[in-house]
Amino acid sequence: MIRILVADDEELERKAMILILNSAPSNEIIDVLEASNGIEALDISQSQRIDIAFLDIHMPGIDGLRVAEKLSSLPNSPIIVMVTAYDYFSYARQALRYGVIEYLLKPASTAEVYNALFLAFSEIKARKEEEKRQAEAKRVAADLKDFLRAKVYSALRENTMDTEIIRQLVKLETGSETWLCIALVAGIKKFMSGDMFSLASSEFNRIFPILSEKFLISDIGLAESKAMLFVSPSEPRAEAMRGEQILDAIMNVLIILPYEINNGESDESFQEFFSRYRKHFEEESIARFLCRCRDAGARTLRIGISATDYRLASTALRMATTAFNLSSVERPVIVLNPTQTDELKVKDPHTVASLALLWLEDHFMENIGLKDLAMAINISPSHLSRLLMKETGISFGEILSRIRIARAKSLLLNGISVKVASFLVGFRDQSYFTKVFTKIEGISPSHYIEQFQSRSS
Repeated sequence: MIRILVADDEELERKAMILILNSAPSNEIIDVLEASNGIEALDISQSQRIDIAFLDIHMPGIDGLRVAEKLSSLPNSPIIVMVTAYDYFSYARQALRYGVIEYLLKPASTAEVYNALFLAFSEIKARKEEEKRQAEAKRVAADLKDFLRAKVYSALRENTMDTEIIRQLVKLETGSETWLCIALVAGIKKFMSGDMFSLASSEFNRIFPILSEKFLISDIGLAESKAMLFVSPSEPRAEAMRGEQILDAIMNVLIILPYEINNGESDESFQEFFSRYRKHFEEESIARFLCRCRDAGARTLRIGISATDYRLASTALRMATTAFNLSSVERPVIVLNPTQTDELKVKDPHTVASLALLWLEDHFMENIGLKDLAMAINISPSHLSRLLMKETGISFGEILSRIRIARAKSLLLNGISVKVASFLVGFRDQSYFTKVFTKIEGISPSHYIEQFQSRSS
């Protein structure tokens, strides 16, 4: 049904218009309402939806042009036809400003009223088709967003990041193609016997996603941002296993902060935005969330964190994983933020350490030492050693060992033998590899494989 409002202070004109409208040759079911002045017309329009409004310009209280102005601002504004005895250009021009589709001069003939009515019918049909199109577009966009989100979660489970998927999702959600990327890798360390760790691991898997969804964004000071949060367990998932020690329980977290560079702006403005948000992904910013998790039972929680802009987003999760592998109970949070430049022009210790660790991630399998790393990033070995100890709390040798063992674990879980895995990650002596692996993981490589195979079967 189409509801029509006729507003005219002249009763005869109003009744005549209603008679013509009710006799219109159309299959549409119409309901015609009437108002004798502008105020009454607005009251009716606010109490029920009006599809078409025939408005006289000169009415007491509020004239037809003011009524048209107010009606045009409604969420579902009616189609407006102005009716007047005055053929003034200024009236017509003002009426067009409010979306009026027709301007009738009194006395309007039946044919003119019919033409205006049928024109309004066509506009209503076009609006409905556009609403259907937009609804379908929203449904498709929602389905695509769900698909892209699922892809992000899937990538996180596999310890990877697909920056193209993230770009598409950010574009759909916000219209922006630039963003900040904050990656966190969190987990509990095996400093307890089998049953106790199994229980702690199971509890961590349960509470960490809940706490992250509810508190992480606000705890690090980003409650007012349009941050997008993803929390997913890293594969292989840790599950409680009665009577034996199991693999670390690890969660991958991704926070995306969209930022739109307007026309005329450059990447410098984005770097200013990045610098402004830097405080939100330093060690101090995560301390509140760390305490919250520990209060909930994750006593040995460790967190590795890395933040980058959209150009280096693919490295964020890798650096966060490295930071996590280097963390300890004494230093439960380590932040490594990769830099855009490969040249060490910035003297910031944080930047130096991040560059060094990025280089180690690419060269850990080689026969390298501190001097090789120092030469690669153009810094003295002694100064580099002090910086790494300051930023990570451990020595160069310990950093290299932990990076190698983390990669070895992945190889072992993919069916690579202990002998081959030790060689691939840079150890030339299998017995020394086993000694280092056991020291870091608290379990031998062969026992590590046995536990995974037992749990898989």
